[in-house]
Amino acid sequence: MINEFKSLLKLSIIENESLNPDIFNVNDLIKITSIGLAHYHIVRNIEYLASCSEDLWFRDNILATEISTNLSGNGEYSHFSIHTVSNHARKLVHYLEEYYNSNFAFVRNNLVETEFLPLDFEKLNSDIDEFDKNIKTNTVPDLNPENEYDASIVNIQNYGFICEIVDTPFFGLLHISEMPDGFMDKYSLGKTLKIQVKKFSKKHNKYNLTLPK
Repeated sequence: MINEFKSLLKLSIIENESLNPDIFNVNDLIKITSIGLAHYHIVRNIEYLASCSEDLWFRDNILATEISTNLSGNGEYSHFSIHTVSNHARKLVHYLEEYYNSNFAFVRNNLVETEFLPLDFEKLNSDIDEFDKNIKTNTVPDLNPENEYDASIVNIQNYGFICEIVDTPFFGLLHISEMPDGFMDKYSLGKTLKIQVKKFSKKHNKYNLTLPK
């Protein structure tokens, strides 16, 4: 627990009596800072949890690799998709709950009277369940290859654009081989372009995209 306290001090989440994060005494009184208060109040925000999961040093190498793969755009869904947000938030909550139960479960019976309660992991998971209701479940790949669609760029890799196909539950890859020279330099994250769909890749759960002829 000492290491965790020292980390929170260095991040200015809490303050100790000396007001020096490099000096820690186990008998010190501590208080939560304004930064800590902000963190405490938004920790139930699903997007915030997902963001934290992408900037955490996990002791679980398999979990760290999975999140890293998603961040690189090589996961089942694109980095910025609602599916990935939900997935990363849930995995972080599960990881923190296991970490808490392994290291701090004894704290439950030794809490002083305070308005700041320990994280309710059951409530956090319930919040994510509610968030999941926003995910469209009709994901049968039924887009017409002859139609043109608007696609928003949600990830840029050296091999192409990962795009969210507007007003559909689908994502796709516009590979660099489908683009004319210099095309990638004209677009950035969030920009919208016209595309057509090719084959749906079940392996990557994405459409292969092409530019309209």
